[in-house]
Amino acid sequence: MPLSPLSRQHETKGLEHERLLEQSQGQQALDHAIAAVDSYLKAVEKGASGQEAATLRQKVAYLLELGETIKLNTKEAAAGSRPPELISTRVLSVPERAILLKSSKLHNLRFPPWGPQHTKMAAEGDQSDPYIDPTPFSLSAEQQVIFAGWKRPSELVPGVDDRDPEWMMKAENENDLAQDLATDCSVVASLCAAAPHFTTKKGSLLSSLMYPFDHATARPKAVKNGSYRFRMNFNGCWRSVVIDDRLPATTTDREKTGFLLWIILTSHSDDIELDQTWDRIKKAYDDGNAILTLGTGNIPPEEEKALGLVREHDYAVLDLQSDEISRSLLIKNPWVDSLVWTGVGSSATLKTHTVGSTPDHATNQFRMAFEDVLQHFDSLYVNWNPNLFKFRQDHHFKWDMPDATEEMVFTKNPQFSILSRSRSPIWVLLNRHWQDGELEILRERKAERDRHNASLAHVSKQLGFMSLSIFATSPPGTRLPLPESHRCLHQGPYVDSPNTLLRYDPIPNTPQTLIVAQGELPLPTYNFTLSFFSTSPLTISKAREPLAYSETITGAWTRRSSGGSAAHPSYFINPQYSITLPKTTPLSLLLSTDVKDLPVHIALIYSSSPTKRITSISGRDILVSSPEYQRGCTFCQTSASQRLEAGTYTVILSTFEPGQLGRFVLRVSTDVDGVVVMPVMSSQAGKLRTVFPELAVFKEGEERLRGRVGIGRLTRLSVVARAAAALGSTAPGGGGGGGGGGGLRMKLELGTGSGKRVLGVSKGGEFTQDVGVLGLDEGEVDVDPEMVRRMGGLWVVLEQIGGRGGGKGVQVEVYSDGVVNLEGAGGWEGVDED
Repeated sequence: MPLSPLSRQHETKGLEHERLLEQSQGQQALDHAIAAVDSYLKAVEKGASGQEAATLRQKVAYLLELGETIKLNTKEAAAGSRPPELISTRVLSVPERAILLKSSKLHNLRFPPWGPQHTKMAAEGDQSDPYIDPTPFSLSAEQQVIFAGWKRPSELVPGVDDRDPEWMMKAENENDLAQDLATDCSVVASLCAAAPHFTTKKGSLLSSLMYPFDHATARPKAVKNGSYRFRMNFNGCWRSVVIDDRLPATTTDREKTGFLLWIILTSHSDDIELDQTWDRIKKAYDDGNAILTLGTGNIPPEEEKALGLVREHDYAVLDLQSDEISRSLLIKNPWVDSLVWTGVGSSATLKTHTVGSTPDHATNQFRMAFEDVLQHFDSLYVNWNPNLFKFRQDHHFKWDMPDATEEMVFTKNPQFSILSRSRSPIWVLLNRHWQDGELEILRERKAERDRHNASLAHVSKQLGFMSLSIFATSPPGTRLPLPESHRCLHQGPYVDSPNTLLRYDPIPNTPQTLIVAQGELPLPTYNFTLSFFSTSPLTISKAREPLAYSETITGAWTRRSSGGSAAHPSYFINPQYSITLPKTTPLSLLLSTDVKDLPVHIALIYSSSPTKRITSISGRDILVSSPEYQRGCTFCQTSASQRLEAGTYTVILSTFEPGQLGRFVLRVSTDVDGVVVMPVMSSQAGKLRTVFPELAVFKEGEERLRGRVGIGRLTRLSVVARAAAALGSTAPGGGGGGGGGGGLRMKLELGTGSGKRVLGVSKGGEFTQDVGVLGLDEGEVDVDPEMVRRMGGLWVVLEQIGGRGGGKGVQVEVYSDGVVNLEGAGGWEGVDED
């Protein structure tokens, strides 16, 4: 039952407050959330019922929770208990909320989205019995050798008064975190780089990440039962993660070299403008708004030793310095004992870590010039402070991976329209949600790597790649069918990380299209989150199709239906489809295949019947065509001023060479409903192909050539001809006239002289100078051998007008369901009109 006018009026007000809410922060955002709730409740009260009322109540419940989050964030930021947080105030749809809930389940565990109730629970702490996290935790082979069980901190450091556990949260001296037997260097490197931001009394990051937290001392509180709650951002949102304080004990005394419980528990590259990148990163780092780490690639062993850099390893950046002549980074290798940079300008300090000794604070640190960093490291990872921006929008979506036939086009790719009123840069963060299937792939690939001593890069590639790009489209902000370099405003790199960041300068007041792309993602379905950051409001929506209606056809080039380009007489055995338009409309055609290097082409021709195959073609017959043969996919459309009249058209899909095989998808898009797309059955597919052994060449003064066709039984056949001068052409209509450059026509005649009978003609019996490929208008004809004998033979006749002779000739082929003989007459003979 539709909403009453009064209910609709209140719903409209609620939608307007939603729009203003997603462009607001702080108290202003809270005011719009409350106003939207009030409007939706009034809409229900004034007559909404059934599904409409249920939808409005769902929005009210979500807005109330969002309002609580906004209020809590504003209150804590005002009190100075934690840094202000830029949150997405966009109202999520029901499917998006379902995505976040589904992504809560990971490896048989549940990590719910963080809500106000978690903040309250975390602040109060847990006073229950000692907590034991039931999660299984795997150890590497090296760790298992010295593993002595899981123990509480008081068990690891004997003699400590259990009634005062705060000692675990105090650093007695400057912290120096190092990787010993921890197997993930990225975690340790990240903690090294982020540690200075965790513990500062002014705006400590840790205050919003780890609970319970003592704001007076700017450090976490110790709890007797060993239960700690973390607020971690992954799989699309902040989530609640509860762990215990048990740590792996060893049979050695390595763990006794230092102790700080909270840091133990918390455990991309692009083409860049050098000066701009340095200035942006340096300022952000100095202001405390950026955390930096670095990653090496697959360095050859000889370079690894010579340079002092470990291959496929992550490093922490501890400082950035610059003066008038140099720019450098202070870098730390998180490994306890390892190689350090020995290149030009190195200031490496390496202190060997011995068992039982106190770690030196300069262990494995070195300074490297910014230019050397860009040369020797594959990746520079920058974690930016979201509070650099004023506005944020989060969008969550599910993506079913496309079939191999559509991997090279954008028909199934998520695409978003982004409109900004200013030129202020827009930052877009793409996050791929982790799921169980990826862990299984990692385990399998790691085992394979260990067996074959492959690189880590080989393992990471098995999880696939993803990328973000911005395009200018026509109309602006609409979906793009396939990659087009001339439309690309900014191309992001393909990365094997679950996160990638794109920064670009928008065109004010003109929507651009953001496209999410992937390569080799192995699982059938993924969940993603796109977060948009800006200093001015944005209008973001799913990009719409430029033409409203689409039909999709699947097919294949087989051994019987792969005729090659129009340079081959077999062109017409290619797949053909009739397109019947009920009204005048623009039209676009998108062709994609499962063979990435297969050259393909589209040609659209007017047709008199949806069941009649095209058997001859010239350049003038083609209404719309794609560029000359493109690999894997191609696209064509009517021009901005061109619209096709109602009627029937035929599209021919071809590969470059005959016999090239592959599956394809054809997408037909129009602005009218009711378009009918049907395959046109082939008259030549599956037939015997017989080629005249000689080209038909007109001599000076000759206007008529004929070649005999011999048959032994009742036969159904068709004939095609192609000017040899155009046999090297790759697109229809590439040929000139017949053998001597004049107009040409073809006939199939039974008998000779005045009693002959014409069984078929090309082009309605008219001469054509733009030969392309000629076929009989009649398509196939049935021929009786007894009739051929009585009439005096069956002939293919070529006639020219205006020719001078001396051309390169015409190639003729016969397709038949029985054996034919083209050699009986000894080749082509010139004859006068009889």
